[in-house]
Amino acid sequence: MSAAEDQEPQLRQERDRAHRAERMLSDELFTDAIASIKGWCHEQWENSPMEDVKGRENLRLMIGVVNRFETIFATHLTTGKLAVKQLSDLEEKRKRFRLLRSR
Repeated sequence: MSAAEDQEPQLRQERDRAHRAERMLSDELFTDAIASIKGWCHEQWENSPMEDVKGRENLRLMIGVVNRFETIFATHLTTGKLAVKQLSDLEEKRKRFRLLRSR
C-alpha cells in the first residue's frame, strides 16, 4: 500500500469536514450570527468610556475569538479542497494501474 493510500481515510475525512464547513459558512443563520456578534462587539467598544481599558480589551479579545472561529472553518475548506485533489489523483493512478494490468 502506498503512502497516499495509507492517507486515504484521512483525506476522505478532511473532504467531508470541508463540506460541513462549507455548509456552515454558507448558512445565512450562521453568517448572521457571526456578523451580529462582531457588530455588537464593535458597537460596545465604540460606546465604551476610554477609561474602561479592561472592558475594551475584553471586547477586542471577543472579536479575535470570533475571527479565529471563522478562520478555523476557512482552514477546513482549504484543507478539504487539497484532499479532494489528492483523492482525485489517487483514483487516477488506480485507473492507470488497472489499465496497465489489463493489457
